[in-house]
Amino acid sequence: MTLLPPSSCQTNVRDSADVSVEGDALHVLVVDDEPAIRTVACRALRRVGYEVSSVADGEEAIERCLAESKVGLILVDQSMPGMAGEEFVRRIAEMRPGIPIVMMSGYAGATVLLPEVSEHIGAFLHKPFTLAQLTAAIDQALG
Repeated sequence: MTLLPPSSCQTNVRDSADVSVEGDALHVLVVDDEPAIRTVACRALRRVGYEVSSVADGEEAIERCLAESKVGLILVDQSMPGMAGEEFVRRIAEMRPGIPIVMMSGYAGATVLLPEVSEHIGAFLHKPFTLAQLTAAIDQALG
């Protein structure tokens, strides 16, 4: 599966049988303002066995993380209207220290993050990305 950048609503699916999750399913919260990215990421992650929920912005993600202790990893877009991904990371790191975070971006050069943000990012993912790249980033963030 190839996940496309925010400007595209198309999806390209390929077999991903070599990527799987064993044991209890990890709950991943997908945070992205683009509905197509949320849909494709959630579908891909469910396909390999993750429990998934999604929200459209950082404020809603903060509320979800505080209300649901089952969230075990966050996949967050760096650039969103309102609360951007970097501000979200700063805030959630204070409220849920140690929660694994994968930041994603469709912009070139987006991996330049402030030190107080980058220390909380377990992996960075450039859009578009494949399912294998997504699961590898999750594995990296989980350590």
